[in-house]
Amino acid sequence: MANTWHLTEEEIDELDLPFACEDVETYNEGWTITREGIFHANDKYWRIRWDEGATEMQECEPWEYDSPVAVEVVPEEVTVIKWVEA
Repeated sequence: MANTWHLTEEEIDELDLPFACEDVETYNEGWTITREGIFHANDKYWRIRWDEGATEMQECEPWEYDSPVAVEVVPEEVTVIKWVEA
């Protein structure tokens, strides 16, 4: 099972999250956009998810719906098949 880190508000501020993340994935969920990013802390790499408003008129705090939980990750080289025109 993956190592998890339940971040406090102080840790979020200290680590400058989510702004310090390398943005990896984005999921559009109607009125909010869920982003997933990687950051480095305590000599480990962590993945964390946060929400943003889908438009500039949508007000949404990064962890308004879920508490900030980071999951430890490690880099792994993978082969990807991409379909291209013949």
